[in-house]
Amino acid sequence: MNQHQVQKAYLNNFSVNNKVWIHSKTNENACLRRTDKITTLKDFQSEDLETYQANHIESPGINALRKLINNNELSEADINIIMTWSALHCIRIEKFRQQPEIKYNTQFKELMGIEEAFADYYRYCFVYTCNLDEFLITSDKPIIEFTVEENILRVITLSPKKMVLFSPIDDLPVHEKIKFPDMINAMHWASALNYVFSNQKALPIPLFKSIIESWNLVPQFEKNTFAVREQIVS
Repeated sequence: MNQHQVQKAYLNNFSVNNKVWIHSKTNENACLRRTDKITTLKDFQSEDLETYQANHIESPGINALRKLINNNELSEADINIIMTWSALHCIRIEKFRQQPEIKYNTQFKELMGIEEAFADYYRYCFVYTCNLDEFLITSDKPIIEFTVEENILRVITLSPKKMVLFSPIDDLPVHEKIKFPDMINAMHWASALNYVFSNQKALPIPLFKSIIESWNLVPQFEKNTFAVREQIVS
């Protein structure tokens, strides 16, 4: 059975008629594909795990994410399930599962427990809505984590126009020259395993690459995070 590594219902947030533009990191070509045909692998997890995740994490998780998209108020339970949803998408990606020390199917509860315990680190939640000239993408590694000074921030792009950021400090990272959505899109391009996904056929890939180069954004998959080796908080 083909199983999604990234939830199809989440990918639909970036789709038009349930199709998204897939942009290859290898050759930078784009093609339009249905969301039920992407980020899938055959039988990478047990049917029991598939059913449990769908019923207890993905379904309530996507409902909570949709509340953010629709500007509805979140309960504490909504915040908790979003953190659990993001934890799942940190450990279910192929790059994480392929680490030699990771036994994904047998260690699933343990791995989720570690990620969920870390959720208490994020005390603040910010929702960013793009301006008319801004947009957001996602990727086959949909959770972005990066450090600003000594603080780790977690970002989920929710749709082409909205993202949510979890932080241990009551502050949003800004930079006088780089728009926040461009920075996050560049991180998606840098950290994606193979593809980024968008509702747009044309992406400013040279811009993403210039941000990656000038800010020395280094994907650290073994830690599921980024190092931003320069001050970016004003």
